[in-house]
Amino acid sequence: MTRSCIAFTVLAVLVLVQGVSPASVFLSPGQVMPGDQVTIVITDLPDASAFSIRIDGDFSVAQGNLFSFGVRDFLLPFSLYNGSISAMLWNTETNILTIRKGDTEVRRVGLSQNGVFSTATTGTVPGGTYDLISLGGTAAPGATNVVASLSLEGTRSGPKDSTITFFIDGVTEGNVTITIGVDGETALTRTLPVGNPATITPTPTTPAPTPTTQTPAPTTPSPTPTTTASATPVPTSTPPGNAIHLKPEWNFVSVPGTLAEGHDMVEAVFGGVDTGGRSIFTYNGQHQAWVQLRYGDTVRLLDGIWIYSADERDIPLFFAAGGVPVPTTKQLYSGWNTIGFSSTQSMEARYALASVNDTWFQVFGYDPALQRYETSIVKDGPGTHSDTRHLYPFRGYWVKMNANGTLYAIGS
Repeated sequence: MTRSCIAFTVLAVLVLVQGVSPASVFLSPGQVMPGDQVTIVITDLPDASAFSIRIDGDFSVAQGNLFSFGVRDFLLPFSLYNGSISAMLWNTETNILTIRKGDTEVRRVGLSQNGVFSTATTGTVPGGTYDLISLGGTAAPGATNVVASLSLEGTRSGPKDSTITFFIDGVTEGNVTITIGVDGETALTRTLPVGNPATITPTPTTPAPTPTTQTPAPTTPSPTPTTTASATPVPTSTPPGNAIHLKPEWNFVSVPGTLAEGHDMVEAVFGGVDTGGRSIFTYNGQHQAWVQLRYGDTVRLLDGIWIYSADERDIPLFFAAGGVPVPTTKQLYSGWNTIGFSSTQSMEARYALASVNDTWFQVFGYDPALQRYETSIVKDGPGTHSDTRHLYPFRGYWVKMNANGTLYAIGS
């Protein structure tokens, strides 16, 4: 298999394992460049724990072309009894699983059924270094990308403190998700971009029951903003006073403080806006679904709101006395969420999202003047994707979470 040079961001995270105290899992380093290894440190895991590691890949491929995805120099520091090494592939035609450890090699070859292939080897999975665990084959007719999944699981026997290391192999651009499970609980899950982060253009997605061949964009019953990202961020200026400034067509907005009672309902805030018959929307991150805001609903701090305006106008806001109540929070969920910026002064993204520092992955806003999304801000990202870029008041943002988290209003 051809070895590919990759660069992807790996975000360090320390997660307490639910149901197995006081075990913890740590994934590092902060950034992996070609030739660097992924390291997963696991501490205080008792013997006989049910352990699993799953490595999922989603990457582009031309119709009928060969593909490969896997890990090399995979160090498993303990054995897995009554275990298995299993694989699944979607959007493929021919498939091969290769497991190579020293002078031993196991292969599983097969054809896909309706574009899906699965296979497994069962028994004890011995500890040690695996030279290669990979999936390869040809893409299905009409497929534009392949989704692959490798899993190792079983009853763990070995030291309670251990380290797993490996290198991703076979892809140059795409996404890799690493999930660690202990005794039926998810101890860690992390989605990593493969390739130069500057080439990744995020699009809000809703979850599908099975992997799909393309990333769907959110849809509403009315025309939605385009998803073309600008080359460089073009933040709009903060409107004067306590007002949301709307541009013609779609706007992605928020309120920077808690609104006064009687001035916090949808009709009080947006009642004078000519929406052209279009609904006002926010987004439910828990269910990954759009939510229509109706008269009587409250316009809340930390919510990102989509509204269409037939003309350019200012929407005056009236804030509650005493500023932001303590604490004001919003629950964010793994996947895409919409948020509002809770300050009248702009702030670097890394500070604005400090309360979800271990779980946010990328965030981006919308330019209503150009009617398109801005360049994404990536946690620890380089260049124009740097998390030193600012979030701005009166604006809404998409944020991609790698796990659930609680966002605190600034000042809470």
